[in-house]
Amino acid sequence: MKILIFKIGAIGDVLLTTPSIKKIKENFPESEIHYFVGPKASAILKNNPFIDKIIIFEEKYPKLSKFLKIVAMKKWFKDRFSHITYDYFLDFESSYYSAYISYYIKAKQKIGFKIKDARRYLLNYLYNKRIDYKEKNSYVVNKYIYLASLLGFKFIKTNEKPILRLTPEEIKTGNFFYKKYKIKYNDKKILLSVSGTWKTKRWPVENWIELINLINKKIKNAKMILLWGPGDENILNFFDNLPVFIIPQVDLRTLASIIYHGNILISNDNGVRHIATSFDIKTIGLFGPTNENGWAFGDENNKILFADVKCRPCDKTKCQNIICMKEIKPDIVFNVLLEIIK
Repeated sequence: MKILIFKIGAIGDVLLTTPSIKKIKENFPESEIHYFVGPKASAILKNNPFIDKIIIFEEKYPKLSKFLKIVAMKKWFKDRFSHITYDYFLDFESSYYSAYISYYIKAKQKIGFKIKDARRYLLNYLYNKRIDYKEKNSYVVNKYIYLASLLGFKFIKTNEKPILRLTPEEIKTGNFFYKKYKIKYNDKKILLSVSGTWKTKRWPVENWIELINLINKKIKNAKMILLWGPGDENILNFFDNLPVFIIPQVDLRTLASIIYHGNILISNDNGVRHIATSFDIKTIGLFGPTNENGWAFGDENNKILFADVKCRPCDKTKCQNIICMKEIKPDIVFNVLLEIIK
């Protein structure tokens, strides 16, 4: 059985589909699974034991509309997919864009989530099955497993962690980073992730600064490592004179190897937090506009913090005051850190 999974997705979104792939392999061990993925998230799937082939979506013609872009990429799709017929095309993206893309995929069954936009509702008929997953307060991993279960296995809710596998060499790379900065094994390695795909998901810089000073003053042997990525360059200078190690610009797999050796991560709602969860690193997630019930793995070692404001969660990418993030006070974060760092 040949299965093509599709998701362009951000890093964290793609990583959260990995438990569903494991479920497919457990139920159909002889299946061959290909993952068709956007370039930014492709590295997160590397070395995954349940994926047989990664196909990177090399998007072209950026100035064209999505429909015309896919039409113009006809030869690109033909070169990669005309020679194979899949048994299933499993569309985790399930957008009108992925519906256009599905036209070039030969599959006996095409399965995805229902498109609800009335203007594009007819695109639902390009697929054999479209489902409406309504549980917004359920861990999003279950959404993908539920869609995968339409291949023919029983759906059971789970709280499974995402799957990310580093090679031994990659693990050594992360260890080298800590040795370079003379951070010892017994030090309390506290990772701080300031990144956020939306401005509204970012904890204010002044809150990070206050937290760093609290940790430095009150936690013995604490070594703080500031994690950042593309788009964060303009705030790094605020941390220059603080007791924190700022990592250099690194690729995604190197970033993951640095996280692998940490003890605890304090993070906005972003892909870094999902990477830490996959390695069993303790986390404190700072949530504002997004729904913590859907996007957070929660247990005694993974704490979720959010402000008690009526307007959240709103899923807005723009906001004038971002009160939901401002009201997560540094002293509250610090007290939760003391609880789980022991």
